[in-house]
Amino acid sequence: MEGYRNTAGDRIFFDERDYRRDGEFCRSEIHFHRQVEIFLLLEGSVVCSVNTDAFHVESGGILVIPPRMPHSSVYSDPKNSRMVINCDMSLLPPELEAAVDVPFGIEPRPEQKQEIDALFRKIQKEYHSGDKHAEAALISSISLLLILLLRAKPDRKTICVQDDFVEKAISYIHRNYAGRIRITEAARFCGVSAGHLSRTFKEKTNLPFNEFVLIYRLRQAEIRLLDHPSKSISEIAYSCGFNDSNYFSGCFKKQYGITPTQFRSGYRGAGSY
Repeated sequence: MEGYRNTAGDRIFFDERDYRRDGEFCRSEIHFHRQVEIFLLLEGSVVCSVNTDAFHVESGGILVIPPRMPHSSVYSDPKNSRMVINCDMSLLPPELEAAVDVPFGIEPRPEQKQEIDALFRKIQKEYHSGDKHAEAALISSISLLLILLLRAKPDRKTICVQDDFVEKAISYIHRNYAGRIRITEAARFCGVSAGHLSRTFKEKTNLPFNEFVLIYRLRQAEIRLLDHPSKSISEIAYSCGFNDSNYFSGCFKKQYGITPTQFRSGYRGAGSY
């Protein structure tokens, strides 16, 4: 399993790109950013795996991904086109940072779509203008865009794609990640065979079952490393389902590029990883 690739660049980043299918799928590797990501699909269809959720986004759909959250994409249409904005949350009003704490997707209504599309185009224009006032204009437009998206945010994950038993398996992982988890036991809990759960789980989340469990455990460890600074690395590891602290540290470094100790000591000083 490849480590996460931190693609953070400047404080604000804009990209518009086409993806053409080569074979059955066109996919991106698992990666994360230190900035918030706003993803607009202009054409095609994509399944985005974000942390432990899977979102099916159709043309015109938008996905908002909080900072430092692992994600990947699988495009299945012959031609796909998207716009992406990444912005350091420290540039935006504090209330927006607090509001963007979980990933969410929206399918804008016609009256919302026109205003949202106009803001994407304005951001694109300012990003490439090189004007000395461009950053201020970008911060203003991105803030307004996020406010519009938060107001349109659904009460539930309306474009989250999961079968009932896949959701049940994810719930099983959430409740049992601190202990031993076997796919056979999860399948028994869901009332399906282990083979069927394995195939469908990967199809719906874009991650194998065991990899999903590992990502969730590492994400919980990341949170606990910051929330419980007095606890040792070993205590954090064991509380998140790792039986060996050295194995935990190796997995953490492979995924994030730094050790748990470096993450804990560097996070508050540098502000991001």
